[in-house]
Amino acid sequence: MGLKSSFAGGLAILLAAGSFGGAMGASRPAGGVAATNSWRFTKSMPAGGLPQRARWDVDHRFDVPEKGGIAFDFSCANIEACQRFTFHARRGGLWVPLRIEPEVASGETQHVFAARSDWSLKDLPGGKLDDWNGFDGFRLSAWRAMGEAFDLECTISNFAVVTGHVEKLLSPAVIKKPPPRPGERRLAWCHRAWGMSEKTTWDGTIRNLKKCGFTDVVPNMCRPGGAYYSSKVLPVMPYVAEHGDQLEACLAACRKYGVKCHVWKVCWNVGKQSFKHVEGFVEKMRAEGRLGVTDGGKELNWLCPSHPANRQAEIDSMLELAAKGVDGIHFDFIRYNWMDVCFCARCKAEFEKRYGAPVDWDAAMKFDLDAGGLDIRRKWTDFRCENITAVVREVSKRVRKEYPTVEISAAVFAVTGEPTRTSVAQDWGLWCREKYVDFVCPMDYIDSLSLYRRTIERQKAYAAGVKCYPGIGISVMKVSPRGNINAKAVRAADQVAALREAGFGGFTVFDYTPPTAKVLDVLFGR
Repeated sequence: MGLKSSFAGGLAILLAAGSFGGAMGASRPAGGVAATNSWRFTKSMPAGGLPQRARWDVDHRFDVPEKGGIAFDFSCANIEACQRFTFHARRGGLWVPLRIEPEVASGETQHVFAARSDWSLKDLPGGKLDDWNGFDGFRLSAWRAMGEAFDLECTISNFAVVTGHVEKLLSPAVIKKPPPRPGERRLAWCHRAWGMSEKTTWDGTIRNLKKCGFTDVVPNMCRPGGAYYSSKVLPVMPYVAEHGDQLEACLAACRKYGVKCHVWKVCWNVGKQSFKHVEGFVEKMRAEGRLGVTDGGKELNWLCPSHPANRQAEIDSMLELAAKGVDGIHFDFIRYNWMDVCFCARCKAEFEKRYGAPVDWDAAMKFDLDAGGLDIRRKWTDFRCENITAVVREVSKRVRKEYPTVEISAAVFAVTGEPTRTSVAQDWGLWCREKYVDFVCPMDYIDSLSLYRRTIERQKAYAAGVKCYPGIGISVMKVSPRGNINAKAVRAADQVAALREAGFGGFTVFDYTPPTAKVLDVLFGR
């Protein structure tokens, strides 16, 4: 749900015997091996949320062949301090990202193989890459998972270009179906306002969820530029005139089958045209000076969180939903897009007013900062966090008073603490400590089971006693062969088991689509 993708690309297939709990075995290249090299990388990471990552650039020429790919052995001496790793292939000013999630402990080695299909191309021009030859280097990035100071040491060894066919040696998928657990809360995010698919009604969608023991549904019904229900606050999508009020349809099905409905509200993010917002909305926001701006001056389809009218619109839309008889309201995108926004004139002027002095913005926003720059950036982080928290606080205050039976929840970043505050200004630990929310659903779209375990343990502590139902990203899991239902079921079962062992009272599945429904039927169907 709304993960930032500028730095994090597609998931590398991590190949090591037994690394996926039986879902996948080893993979071995059968073909020629080109140049081989090894590197060791170190960096001391200071306390706080900056820098977000350690990064190292290497000059090294290689191709990514159509049949085959690249392979290397990867290790990190203190992997527990990291959330993930990215490997960017470089050709001039072009960067092609690959995401790495090691399934090993600190100091252990993970064999990584990446075919062309494993790289993320969505941020490239046209979403494709015609020439995979002549890369002149790469960048390894280690993304921090903690705010404390630590020393990093990573290695890439035996880097090779595999120029032959790669056989996937698949071991049988052994699915350990989670046994029934009385009182377990099972939630499902549903990204479409009309249900599981256009071929399935809300009645069919909720009936299917109920059959698999799901207690709650979180349907995506609105964003700043459009609502799929009758609204006096948000523009109403044309879909409603043709197909009817989708919130009413969802609520009727939920009441029929005894499933709770928490309406998912996308905040700030207007999105691209088509079904995401009504025609003319972006132009209206632009004319009113309400769109966010990057540090490079680029205007985004994203509302500026410091603008009073934008904040009030988010508050009013959540209150309107709370009045519609729903069981809960659910914040999503309740954050900034990334570190590079918002730098509109209003934000800069407001910050300088609070900071008490003019700011050298070019110097303050560099990636590598001196002590003076860090001081400004920390205050800038607080400024951005307060712009977001102000909305959550006001909604909580009003809903607690006016609609006390309505639960307040939020989809939050997987990373906790200062790294998340700094990157997207989402201080969800504060929301939990102050009880602004009743529960949180971290977006844990993670394939590595060891990384998943480390991540949920941090989240359990960070939630500060508020209920926490971590995500299980079934629809975005990378498995081989692609789309394999049983392979996804194995991985989902392992994550459910990990959550139960860690003492969580439930989980949230992303995203409820027909393929996800098949996985859930394998795991929980009666």
